[in-house]
Amino acid sequence: MKKLVKVLLGLFIFFTLLNIFFTAKQIVLLDPGDEASAEGTVSLTILSSNQEIYIHTPEEIYYNFEYYNESNAYDLDLNLSSNFGANSWSYVLEDLKHGGDKSEGLSTTETAPNITFDAVRWLNKITVFGSLGETEANASVVFFVNVTNHAPELGFFPDESFVCEGEFFETVYFNANDIDEDEMTLILELGGGVFQQGRTAWEVTPSSFGFAGWSFANSSIYLGAVGSILTREHVLDPYELTLYAKDCLESECESDRLSASKQVNITVIETNSPPEMEEVENQTIDLDEVNHTLYLEIEVSDIDSGNQTSGNLSFNVSFLSGARIFNISEFGVINFTPVSSDVGKYEVRVCVIDQAFPLERVHPRIDSCKPGAVDKKTACQEFNLTITEDVIIIVPGGGGGNGGGGGGGGCTPIWVCDGWRVCENTAQSLQTGILLGEDYREINEVCLSHAWGGEFCGYQTKECYDANNCSKETNKPVDLQACYYTEDPSCFDGIKNCHDGGCEFLIDCGGPCDACPTCSDGVQNQGEESIDCGGPCPKRCPLEIPAGPVFVSSVIIIAIIIATVIVVVLVYRIRGKNKDTSKK
Repeated sequence: MKKLVKVLLGLFIFFTLLNIFFTAKQIVLLDPGDEASAEGTVSLTILSSNQEIYIHTPEEIYYNFEYYNESNAYDLDLNLSSNFGANSWSYVLEDLKHGGDKSEGLSTTETAPNITFDAVRWLNKITVFGSLGETEANASVVFFVNVTNHAPELGFFPDESFVCEGEFFETVYFNANDIDEDEMTLILELGGGVFQQGRTAWEVTPSSFGFAGWSFANSSIYLGAVGSILTREHVLDPYELTLYAKDCLESECESDRLSASKQVNITVIETNSPPEMEEVENQTIDLDEVNHTLYLEIEVSDIDSGNQTSGNLSFNVSFLSGARIFNISEFGVINFTPVSSDVGKYEVRVCVIDQAFPLERVHPRIDSCKPGAVDKKTACQEFNLTITEDVIIIVPGGGGGNGGGGGGGGCTPIWVCDGWRVCENTAQSLQTGILLGEDYREINEVCLSHAWGGEFCGYQTKECYDANNCSKETNKPVDLQACYYTEDPSCFDGIKNCHDGGCEFLIDCGGPCDACPTCSDGVQNQGEESIDCGGPCPKRCPLEIPAGPVFVSSVIIIAIIIATVIVVVLVYRIRGKNKDTSKK
C-alpha cells in the first residue's frame, strides 16, 4: 500500500509540473506592435582602456513592426552588461531621420539593466553610459525601426458640391496626408465631360497648390480655369469628381504603392439666364428717299422665356440724347416714319426683360448662388440713329453692347494641365519629324537610365494651360516625359500607361481600367486582414482572441492524471486478489 501511495504521489507531482510547463508556454502577450527581438554583441566605444560596456539588444539590424503607432513609440528590449561591474546606468536615444534626442533613460540600478524602451520610426541611435565610482564607459548602436507602408489618408473632401448655372466651378478644398511621410501624387478625375477640349483629369502639382513637406493642407484646385461657364446643358444629373492620392511621385510610382480616393458629386443649380440680344447696327434715315421708314425687329433668345415673339418678354426704349420720337412694341418691333422735325442725331437704348423663375423651379440650395439668381434679368443694346434731309450727315463711331478692357500690372500664371497622352515610340517619332532631335536625346538618356531598350523607349506629352493668360511660361509644369513604350497598351499588360482616353492611376488600374483597390472600397483586397483594415490600411482590425489553449491543455492533462490513477488502482486490486488466491 505504501508503494502505491508513493507511486501515485510521484505521478501527481510529475503531471502537475508538466501542466505548469505547458501553461507557461501557451501564454501570449497580444501586442500587435511587438514583432522583433534579437540577440547579439555590438562593438562599443570605450572611455577607459580596460572598461567595456556591451549592448546585447538592440542590434544593428532592422526591426519590423506591422502597425503605425500614432505616438511614434515602438517598444524594444535594452539588454546591457559590463566587464567592470557598472552600477549606474543611463541612455540617450537619437532620432537620426528628424534630428534631436527622443528621450533620456532614467534607469539607475545596482546591476546591468534589462528594460524596455521606446524607439522611434526609421533610423535610431542609442548611446548607453555606465559607471562604477569614477570609472565610466559608453557604447552606441544604430538600428532601424521599419513599419509596414500604409495608404495615404484623405481628410476633408465634401460629399456634395453645388455650382450655379452661369458661373465657373472654381475651387475644391481637400486635405491629404501620408503617415509614412512619402511624397504623394494627387489626381482629379471628372465624369460627365463638363469641361472643354476633353479635359477630364488633372494632376495636382505640389508647386501649384501649396505642397509643404509631406502633407497637403487645404490646397485649392482652380477647375474653372480649365473649363467653361456651366450652362443649362449641364443642369442634369450630378457630375462625379474623384480625388485620388498615391504615396509616390508620378514619375517614380512602382507596382507596390498604395492609393486612396474620395468622390464629390457636383450638382449644377438652375438659375435664370439673362436674355441674349442680337446687335443692333447704327441707323441712318434720309427723308429725301422714297422709303425712309425705320423698321427694326429686335431679335432675342432666352433659354427660360423664349424669343421675342413668345409674349414672355417685355421691351422698352429710351433716348440717351435727343427727344423721344418713337416707341417699341410688346414683341420688340420698332416701326417709325420720321418727318422733317425729327431731323437730328439720337442715341437710343433698347432693353428686354424676361420673367422671374416660378417657385416650383427654384432649387432648395439656391442660396448657394448670387443674390437675384432667379429674379428677372435685363439685356440692353445701344445704337446711333441719324435722320437727315437734303444733306447726308456722317456720324463717326458706332453702337454696341457692354465692353471690357485688358489688365495691367503684374501677372502670375495659374497652370492647369490635361492628363498625359498615350506613350509614343521615340525612334519612330524622330523619323517622322514629330519629335525634335534635342527632345529625343533627353528622352533617350532617361530611357537608358531605366534600361529601356530602343524598342521600349517612349515619350508622352500633356497640354498645360495658363488660367490667367499671362503670355509667359513662368513655373510652367513639365509637359514632356519618358515612358515605357508598348505597341498595344491595355489594362492587362502589367505596365502603368495611358490608353483609351485616360491614364492608369497605378499599374493596370484606375483611369480607363477598373478602380484601384483602396482602404475605403468595401472590399478585402491588397493584403488587408479584413475589409478595409489591417495590412496596408491605417485602420486596425478588431482583435479576435481565440479560445485559450491553456484551458484545453489543462483539461487534457487532468483527464490523463485521473485515468492513470484509475488504472493503477485497478492493477493494485487485481494483484491483491491474486495474492489472496495463492495463499489459499
